[in-house]
Amino acid sequence: MPALGQTSDELKILAWLKQEGDAVAVGEPLLSLETDKTTIEVESAFGGVLLKIVHGIDAVIQAGQVIAYIGQPGQRIPDQPAPQPAVTVQPVAPEPVALPPAFAQAP
Repeated sequence: MPALGQTSDELKILAWLKQEGDAVAVGEPLLSLETDKTTIEVESAFGGVLLKIVHGIDAVIQAGQVIAYIGQPGQRIPDQPAPQPAVTVQPVAPEPVALPPAFAQAP
């Protein structure tokens, strides 16, 4: 999903204008999205067949996220990566740094 030049990277899919198995041409409207400010139609950047819709109507997605696959009829779709487990990050206090003698004294 391209960023679309919006101020928000969170987008909601309102409608798919094509269904799985439909032919898609470059520049043809593919889906309708809602941003925090407007509703827009997104044109396909690729031509071929809509092989798989990954996120359906009402899904909230992030810019850069895969939402569908377009390719040639019978083409294999890449395996979906398994969801990554959440990682807990513990903040670390910075180590004190000694200033060189030239900077330690006030002018």
